[in-house]
Amino acid sequence: MRNQRGIGFILSYVSIFISSIVGVAFTPYMISTLGPIEYGLYQLLHATIGYVALLDFGLGSTLTRFILKYKVQNDKENIDIITTMCIRIYGIIAAIVMAIVFFMSFFLDSFFKESITAENEEYAIKLLLIMGATTSISLLSHALSGIQNAYEKYAVTKGIYIFKQLFRVFVIFFLLQLNIGAMAIVIADFFVTVTLAVIDVIYCKVALKSKLIFGKWKKDMFKSLFSFSFFVFLQIIVTHINIGLDRVVLGRFGTLELVALYGVAFQLYSLFNSFGGVIIGITLPRISEVVFNNSTVDVTTDSCAHYSRYQLHILAPLIGGFIVFGKHFISLWAPDYNSTHVYIIALLIVVPQILESTEGTIFNVMKAKNMQATRSVLLICVAIFHIILSSVLVRYMPVYGTAIGTFVSFVLGNNILSNIYYHKKVGVNIFRYFKKLFKGIGLAWIISVLLGFVINLIPLGGWFGFILKGVIYVTEYAVLILLMGINDNEKTLVKKLIEKIRRKSYVG
Repeated sequence: MRNQRGIGFILSYVSIFISSIVGVAFTPYMISTLGPIEYGLYQLLHATIGYVALLDFGLGSTLTRFILKYKVQNDKENIDIITTMCIRIYGIIAAIVMAIVFFMSFFLDSFFKESITAENEEYAIKLLLIMGATTSISLLSHALSGIQNAYEKYAVTKGIYIFKQLFRVFVIFFLLQLNIGAMAIVIADFFVTVTLAVIDVIYCKVALKSKLIFGKWKKDMFKSLFSFSFFVFLQIIVTHINIGLDRVVLGRFGTLELVALYGVAFQLYSLFNSFGGVIIGITLPRISEVVFNNSTVDVTTDSCAHYSRYQLHILAPLIGGFIVFGKHFISLWAPDYNSTHVYIIALLIVVPQILESTEGTIFNVMKAKNMQATRSVLLICVAIFHIILSSVLVRYMPVYGTAIGTFVSFVLGNNILSNIYYHKKVGVNIFRYFKKLFKGIGLAWIISVLLGFVINLIPLGGWFGFILKGVIYVTEYAVLILLMGINDNEKTLVKKLIEKIRRKSYVG
């Protein structure tokens, strides 16, 4: 299991590295090929279909939690029963999703009257229906991923995800040559989703020996399943509102060009968010074990901070580098869009995300204790405030209004109120947590950013100038972190890693 976690952790960042390469190299090509109108239409429909995907109800992560529980009890029958129940529920949800999407297709032009016209209405409906089919099929994959995560088969799940990334790019590139516009992305997603679903089914059936027991339906188990997943579902709603609302609001009150502009900034947000999501999945079994052993508040807090520091070591230089060199990068990466607009929007939606991303371990404490209820209700209220605020601001500030609404709502709900809840109710000493989390890293980060602004004064432009400045920044950040930013455990880990590299080099 330890090897699975280690390999899974490495593969997680390999997949993120691949995503970064795709984002830097392929996304600009895709955007320029589609054009702002076509790309804006895709972003608008993609954000809209995301709200239908909320019907997932968080059953994937819920299934992981229950399988972990029954694994401890060595209860294989209940594992198979709850797996079957989730598969059956997902089948019903998939049918509902298609029905809702079909119903939505009749009202696209009236709801997005500023963006979808008579000229592109029929085309938009086709895109929406295929997206709905893709979403329905992907629901099954959520359940299967939940099974794989419960068995800590991280190497498999991450390996499949890496294959999906590369396969998707290949298919999209091929279809773009046919000059079918955004339909290329939509068809590619459908084809890749079907292929990966088949692979997941075969793996769970053959390797994990998962069985479907259709003759049994336990009401008490379903009640517990629904009770847990409902509050996970509320948190998912909040997440989708935060990441999808702005494009929907812009589509409702703005233009497809504005949606496309925001979509470019959202690509950067997605990149940061992918880095932030690694620690949650990998540490769920470990944090759950700490909780199930009835550990003290200090032990639980220290465990969360221990794993969160690894996340912060990745995110801190990224956000620091983006603050310093982000505008330069955007001007090179997406030259057809206003780099200042994209830079400011990206900062507004990314910065609040960094703190929450490091707190993924605390989310796992809540999952293990089944304590999502109060925080979920709280964030739903903040999400409603987000909807109102963004809808008002976009009328007065078309470019930045929705991003400001996201920033204010995210800081209020996900950063301030959530941390109060963690400290008061969840059993994590948030002051102790932050003290251990930022010890050394905080000061090293501040100094590195200040030096970064000095580095940015080097009179070199273009990709060469950007890469050179980036290398210098990464080097000075690494030196600062090694001198003042790592604790004793991390020093030991670095020494072991260096020693292992030396041994392999010697053998080689």
